[in-house]
Amino acid sequence: MKSLVCSSYGSPSDLKIIDTPIPSVKSDEVLIKVHSAALNFPDTLTIQGLDQYGLTLPFVPGREVSGIVEYVGKNVSLFKKGDKVMAHMITGAIREFTAVQVENVFATPKNMSFNEAAAFTVAYGTAYHALINRASISPGKSVAILGASGGVGVAALQLARAFDCKTIACVGSDEKADFCQAQGADFTINYEKEDLKLRLKEAAGKEGIDVICDMVGGKHSEPSFRSLSWEGKLLVIGFASGSIAKIPLNLPLLKGAAIMGVFWSTFSQKHPEIARNNMKALTELYDQGKLKPSIHKTFQFAEAHKAFSELSERRVKGKVVINFST
Repeated sequence: MKSLVCSSYGSPSDLKIIDTPIPSVKSDEVLIKVHSAALNFPDTLTIQGLDQYGLTLPFVPGREVSGIVEYVGKNVSLFKKGDKVMAHMITGAIREFTAVQVENVFATPKNMSFNEAAAFTVAYGTAYHALINRASISPGKSVAILGASGGVGVAALQLARAFDCKTIACVGSDEKADFCQAQGADFTINYEKEDLKLRLKEAAGKEGIDVICDMVGGKHSEPSFRSLSWEGKLLVIGFASGSIAKIPLNLPLLKGAAIMGVFWSTFSQKHPEIARNNMKALTELYDQGKLKPSIHKTFQFAEAHKAFSELSERRVKGKVVINFST
C-alpha cells in the first residue's frame, strides 16, 4: 500500500509517498480502508519534531480518518467488515490502510460524507470535552473562542450555538471574522487590529465572559482572561501562536476563576466510555442539523504535502481533507 511518510523532520515538501506494508491488526484493533483523512494544526508540529509524544522516525503523520472496515481483531465486537466508520489516532492516518484501537473508532452517521467524517472526531470531540465535560456550559452563557476559524474553533462555535450560548468569535483577520459571522457567531473580533480586552468587554457586558476557549495562547491569553466573569473559566486548548502565555496568578484569585487544561487525546484514553458517549451525543447533534464540519479544501492523496502547507501557512478556515478516492 501507499503511505505518506515523515522520514526526517522538516517542511511539508520533505514528506514522501512510499510503499509500506499493510499494518498488522492486534486483537483490539480495526483495520480501516481509508477514504479520507483530515489534518489538524498539531500535525504540522509533528513533522517538525515539535510534538508532545516523542515520536520515532520514520512515521506516518495524521490523526483522523474515515473509511470502511476491512478487518477486525478477534476481540472486537462493535464493528464488522464493511462498516462505515470514522476514527482518530496519534499518527498513522495518511495511508491507504490504517489499524486503529477499537475504542477510537466510531460509526459514521448515515448521511455524513466521508470527507465530513474524516473532519469530525478530533475537532468536535475536543470541543465537546472542552465545553461540556470541562466548562459545563448551559443556555445563556457567553463563550469566547480564540482561533474561532480553525477546526476546533468552528466546532466550538457550532456547539456553543447548539447549547444556546452567546458566541464571540476571535480571529486574526477580517476575512476570518467574516467566515465566523457566516457560521453564526453573535459577535466577531479581529484581535490583530482591535483591543481584545476592550472588545470582549463590549461583547459580554459588565458581567464579563463566562467561558473562553483558547486555541491561540501567546499575547492574547492574558487580555482575554482579564475579561472573564466572576467564576469564569479559561480553557487552555492549544498554542497556535507558537507562544505559551504566563498569566499572573492574582487574576484567577481576584475573579474566583479557573484555568482548565483540555487535552482530549489523553482524556479519550483514560475515559473511553465517556468519550464514546460524547461522540454519540455529537453525531445526534449532526443528525439534527446543528453541527456540520466546514471543509476548507480537499486535496488528493498525491498532493498530501500541499494540505500540510495550506495549514502551516494559516490559510485554512475549518478543516483540510485528503481524499484517497480515484
